[in-house]
Amino acid sequence: MASSTGLTAVYYNPAGLLSGSSTGLRLSLAPSYSDYQKVADAFSRATDISTFLTDNFSSELAAKGNLNALFGLKYNKIGLSVMALPLGNYAADTLASDQTIFIEKGAFALQAKAAYSIRYDYVLTLGRTFSLPILPANVDAGVNLKSINALYGTFAPAALATSAPYTTGTGNGTAFDLGLRTNLEVPILGSAAVGVTMRDLAGQINYTRKQKTYYLNNLTGTVTTSADSDLVDKAVTLDSVTVIGITGQLGTINLGLAADLELDKAGTITHLGLEYPLLSGLILARAGVISGPTTSKTTYGAKFNLPIFSLGAAGIIDNNDKSATAWTFDIGLGD
Repeated sequence: MASSTGLTAVYYNPAGLLSGSSTGLRLSLAPSYSDYQKVADAFSRATDISTFLTDNFSSELAAKGNLNALFGLKYNKIGLSVMALPLGNYAADTLASDQTIFIEKGAFALQAKAAYSIRYDYVLTLGRTFSLPILPANVDAGVNLKSINALYGTFAPAALATSAPYTTGTGNGTAFDLGLRTNLEVPILGSAAVGVTMRDLAGQINYTRKQKTYYLNNLTGTVTTSADSDLVDKAVTLDSVTVIGITGQLGTINLGLAADLELDKAGTITHLGLEYPLLSGLILARAGVISGPTTSKTTYGAKFNLPIFSLGAAGIIDNNDKSATAWTFDIGLGD
């Protein structure tokens, strides 16, 4: 988090936008999935749940995946971005999973647990640099003003059920992030960047919900459906997250180190990272670990770094689910 600068910092710490060049463009994409191709083929033949269930009556399907993405522009220390994020547990109805997409279906059955959810935020990032007498370096302060949009749908019939509701929701709301970043002298690391950020403060999503019922006949392999009906609107409050981070270099071997501590109501997640320059800094080799109460991941990757252009890629291994494949891709111009 403390190492993120420019548009990369919009998600991690808005104060990082003040570092780097005054203009920039960035595109980041981070999909994760298991058995994606099988489910993509199944969905390509379907126009709704009815055709999906009947066309894939004989198939066994199991897949899940998430999507993170960011597209941003920066000019004169002001950032405008669009971020796509997993909605997590912030739908107004119980989902089969907190994944962006989840499906689980047995062969020769119409009963399938399926869900999708996505959150996409329009973000205005503003910042200012100021000094404090008690600190040896200037402090960068940043704020993200976020307009939140959310979509979800869930379909989870019980085993051998002859009917099941399909519930959808569309929502919008607001939230903001606050971040600080400065440099301090730290033993071993020397001059190190330290930062703190608080995300999704005063966050709320207001949902409009609809529901229809699907009637399942396993004997004939047919599905019929009712008309849409409106459900009561619901509001969901977002939990804020606080992250504290530090980054610096071991000067004698030029090895970059970074550590973050992420605090939320589910527990504490630790992020540790290493970065080593190759070919006079043209290539940055990276590796890291993420650990928490229910999280254990290993990351590896590299960044091709030029003064006005950068290209990065990384793989993420989920140690709790080896079937899940995750990659991140990052392209930056002048940032």
